[in-house]
Amino acid sequence: MSMTSGKLNSKRFYICASSAIVSIVALSAIMLFFMSPTSITSTLLHKNLHSLPTLEVGDIIFREGIGVESIIIQKLSKHNYTHIGLVISTKPIIILHATPDDNPKKPNQVILSSFDEFLSHAQHIAVKRFSFSPTTREQIASQSILWLGKPFVLHTDPNALYCTTLLERILSPFVTLNLVYDTIDVPAFRGAYLFPKAFFEDTHSTLIYESKTHL
Repeated sequence: MSMTSGKLNSKRFYICASSAIVSIVALSAIMLFFMSPTSITSTLLHKNLHSLPTLEVGDIIFREGIGVESIIIQKLSKHNYTHIGLVISTKPIIILHATPDDNPKKPNQVILSSFDEFLSHAQHIAVKRFSFSPTTREQIASQSILWLGKPFVLHTDPNALYCTTLLERILSPFVTLNLVYDTIDVPAFRGAYLFPKAFFEDTHSTLIYESKTHL
């Protein structure tokens, strides 16, 4: 290797390393900026949701989370709800969702959670319902379970699988969804993402419950 080649490689390495450091620092700054010193950490329990209607298979559960990730998602999407899951059983209530860390024993995958397990990460929730027939609800329940254990992939390519894209793939065969992807431009997360806001604003489902009315 010549001296000139060595210098070029060193320069390239320096540029790549510098870019990586800048991205990490920028992302850390964003997280610190979005963190609130008065963040609410209390969570919900099913028994305390007195006005919650009877849930049905196919209902979408929206969650306003309690962690730093939730604060970032709220800021990026300009919306309160930061995570969603799908009701696939009502006796007991079981929710299917893609999550990186709800269950420490099953990180970064599609999991099943009891209602109270799902609520333990929420400060507020909402429920939206589609006008599915009983037969369709049975089909959704049987098809949904096939996604269990699939890896959580937060990305902008067609293979991405996170909470919203999971529900998009499950429900699309049964209903026309008008979902709008948001394009964001922050270090390490540039591209088009599907936020819970898209499902909340979709006109094919009806809002049947909110634990808190957001102004």
